[in-house]
Amino acid sequence: MIDRDALEKVAPKHFEGMASPSGMSLVLHLFGGETYTVSSISEYYDTYCVVAVYPAQALSEESLKETVPRDHKGNLIFDRLILPYQAISYVTLTAREPEKQSTMGFRA
Repeated sequence: MIDRDALEKVAPKHFEGMASPSGMSLVLHLFGGETYTVSSISEYYDTYCVVAVYPAQALSEESLKETVPRDHKGNLIFDRLILPYQAISYVTLTAREPEKQSTMGFRA
Protein backbone atom coordinates (compact mmCIF):
# COMPACT_ATOMS: atom_id res chain seq x y z
CA MET A 1 0.00 0.00 0.00
CA ILE A 2 1.15 3.52 -0.77
CA ASP A 3 1.21 5.76 2.29
CA ARG A 4 1.52 9.47 3.01
CA ASP A 5 5.34 9.43 3.04
CA ALA A 6 5.46 7.79 -0.40
CA LEU A 7 3.56 10.70 -1.96
CA GLU A 8 4.73 13.55 0.24
CA LYS A 9 8.45 12.67 0.53
CA VAL A 10 9.60 9.80 -1.70
CA ALA A 11 7.92 10.82 -4.99
CA PRO A 12 9.23 14.43 -4.90
CA LYS A 13 12.74 13.17 -4.12
CA HIS A 14 12.67 10.93 -7.20
CA PHE A 15 11.18 13.68 -9.38
CA GLU A 16 14.24 15.80 -8.63
CA GLY A 17 16.50 13.05 -9.98
CA MET A 18 14.36 12.52 -13.08
CA ALA A 19 14.20 16.12 -14.28
CA SER A 20 13.10 16.20 -17.91
CA PRO A 21 12.76 19.21 -20.25
CA SER A 22 9.38 17.86 -21.41
CA GLY A 23 8.05 17.59 -17.85
CA MET A 24 7.21 14.77 -15.50
CA SER A 25 4.07 12.81 -14.76
CA LEU A 26 2.83 11.14 -11.62
CA VAL A 27 0.16 8.52 -12.31
CA LEU A 28 -1.86 6.95 -9.52
CA HIS A 29 -2.96 3.35 -10.12
CA LEU A 30 -5.85 2.31 -7.89
CA PHE A 31 -6.73 -1.18 -6.74
CA GLY A 32 -10.04 -0.86 -8.64
CA GLY A 33 -8.16 -0.52 -11.94
CA GLU A 34 -8.61 3.23 -12.40
CA THR A 35 -5.63 5.45 -13.23
CA TYR A 36 -5.29 9.19 -12.65
CA THR A 37 -2.63 11.57 -13.93
CA VAL A 38 -1.94 14.08 -11.18
CA SER A 39 -1.92 17.83 -11.74
CA SER A 40 -1.11 18.51 -8.07
CA ILE A 41 -1.52 17.12 -4.59
CA SER A 42 -2.88 19.98 -2.55
CA GLU A 43 -3.25 18.40 0.89
CA TYR A 44 -1.85 15.42 2.78
CA TYR A 45 -3.53 13.87 5.81
CA ASP A 46 -2.77 10.73 7.78
CA THR A 47 -5.23 8.47 5.93
CA TYR A 48 -6.03 10.36 2.72
CA CYS A 49 -4.90 13.13 0.37
CA VAL A 50 -6.59 15.67 -1.89
CA VAL A 51 -5.45 15.28 -5.50
CA ALA A 52 -6.19 17.48 -8.54
CA VAL A 53 -6.28 15.28 -11.64
CA TYR A 54 -6.13 15.83 -15.39
CA PRO A 55 -9.13 14.80 -17.51
CA ALA A 56 -9.18 11.08 -18.34
CA GLN A 57 -8.61 11.63 -22.06
CA ALA A 58 -5.15 12.80 -23.13
CA LEU A 59 -5.27 16.40 -24.33
CA SER A 60 -2.83 18.79 -25.93
CA GLU A 61 -1.98 21.85 -23.87
CA GLU A 62 -4.24 23.96 -26.10
CA SER A 63 -7.16 21.51 -25.81
CA LEU A 64 -6.65 21.33 -22.06
CA LYS A 65 -6.98 25.12 -21.81
CA GLU A 66 -10.19 24.99 -23.88
CA THR A 67 -11.73 22.01 -22.05
CA VAL A 68 -10.99 22.57 -18.36
CA PRO A 69 -13.04 25.33 -16.66
CA ARG A 70 -11.36 28.39 -15.18
CA ASP A 71 -11.82 30.34 -11.96
CA HIS A 72 -12.39 34.10 -11.79
CA LYS A 73 -8.59 34.67 -12.05
CA GLY A 74 -8.28 32.51 -15.17
CA ASN A 75 -6.62 29.54 -13.44
CA LEU A 76 -7.59 26.06 -14.62
CA ILE A 77 -9.89 24.17 -12.24
CA PHE A 78 -9.09 20.45 -12.20
CA ASP A 79 -11.31 17.73 -10.77
CA ARG A 80 -10.32 16.76 -7.24
CA LEU A 81 -10.16 13.37 -5.59
CA ILE A 82 -10.29 12.88 -1.85
CA LEU A 83 -8.35 9.67 -1.99
CA PRO A 84 -7.55 7.27 0.84
CA TYR A 85 -3.99 5.98 0.56
CA GLN A 86 -5.27 2.40 0.94
CA ALA A 87 -6.98 2.75 -2.47
CA ILE A 88 -3.65 3.33 -4.24
CA SER A 89 -2.03 0.16 -5.57
CA TYR A 90 1.10 1.81 -6.98
CA VAL A 91 2.45 5.07 -8.42
CA THR A 92 4.25 5.63 -11.73
CA LEU A 93 6.76 8.47 -12.04
CA THR A 94 7.70 9.02 -15.66
CA ALA A 95 9.14 11.50 -18.12
CA ARG A 96 6.07 12.81 -19.91
CA GLU A 97 5.68 12.69 -23.67
CA PRO A 98 4.81 16.30 -24.62
CA GLU A 99 1.83 15.39 -26.82
CA LYS A 100 0.13 13.39 -24.05
CA GLN A 101 -0.57 16.02 -21.36
CA SER A 102 -0.02 19.59 -20.38
CA THR A 103 2.89 20.50 -18.13
CA MET A 104 2.95 18.70 -14.82
CA GLY A 105 1.71 20.58 -11.77
CA PHE A 106 3.09 18.16 -9.19
CA ARG A 107 5.70 20.09 -7.31
CA ALA A 108 8.77 18.40 -5.94
